[in-house]
Amino acid sequence: MKRVLTITFHRANNYGAMLQTYALQKVLEKKYETAIIDYYCDYVFENYELLQNPKNFKAFLISFLKLPVYYSRYKNFSQFRKQLKFTKKYKNINELKEDPPTANAYVVGSDQVWNPILTNGFDEAYFLNFGNKKTKRIAYAASCGKSEFILENKTEFKKNIHDFSAISVREKNIEQLIQELFDKKVLNVLDPSLLLTKEDWLKLKTSQKIIKEKFIFAYSVGNASDLYYDVVNELARKTGYLIVFFDRTDKEKKFHFKKKSCYSCGPVQFINLLLDSEFVITTSFHGLALSSVLNKKFFITLSTYPDRLLTLMNNLGLQNRIINDINRLSDLFKEEIDWTQVNEKLETARKDSLKWLYDSIEK
Repeated sequence: MKRVLTITFHRANNYGAMLQTYALQKVLEKKYETAIIDYYCDYVFENYELLQNPKNFKAFLISFLKLPVYYSRYKNFSQFRKQLKFTKKYKNINELKEDPPTANAYVVGSDQVWNPILTNGFDEAYFLNFGNKKTKRIAYAASCGKSEFILENKTEFKKNIHDFSAISVREKNIEQLIQELFDKKVLNVLDPSLLLTKEDWLKLKTSQKIIKEKFIFAYSVGNASDLYYDVVNELARKTGYLIVFFDRTDKEKKFHFKKKSCYSCGPVQFINLLLDSEFVITTSFHGLALSSVLNKKFFITLSTYPDRLLTLMNNLGLQNRIINDINRLSDLFKEEIDWTQVNEKLETARKDSLKWLYDSIEK
């Protein structure tokens, strides 16, 4: 059996990062011996430490005061990682180069592994610059956040992708840009979270509900716009439902109705809450992806880097779920989603993406 190793943001206590890591391992282990390269990129993962850097006094103070909640979240994520398989730990790129794990293929992705802002410049580990040169190097649904990062670093980016035997990305515009600039064949594929079916995700369902009353699942990443909070509050006013949110800081003050923080929840609880919710309002790509595969009635307000959200919504015919004006909520509130059509498109894209992944490893 071939050995296929993946590398991604698997140590980030972030729902999207963790669930796409889980999903990619699940689809690979159907055909191969697989594990995650346990590479620790301190620039990425330091944001998820229990206590923040004391040099940032405000962040440190908040993390200290909320340590019980943060520790509960940390434990829940650590518990979830026990379901995954890992190589030995690598603390830096030099350790990876000196003693690389052996494999028939390395796969980098998904998530924003090629975003130089997140990794403090292009990190060689996420461009698979280690190991035997005969090992296949594959990018699956890799993302760089926005096209400007490639345009601003064309020479370095071209050098970094030189040894890849196959490249796929998460955004349509990035697919086109890499093909035009570097004459490389690239494919736009599904994020790993969409490679699993609804039935696959239901395997994480627990028998007991976390929240028994009806609620709105409010999930934002980064700095959400005022429109996001306006939409959540207006929907809560319309329905009288509880707001369940995952914000880490004092942004919770922006929710003006009955609310409950679920920041301490891990990935399993996150999926369960998503499944049990009445409505989903999100700025997150993975909030959109998981709402789509689980057929949840959702609304989107766009984030800072909307390319990946727009690509997925265009592919599945869900562009109309975007709210760019609070008055739009009233129309979408009554409008049903044609899940039969969405699921058909999703299944076709899933088959194409899986075929590309398996063919890239085999050929």
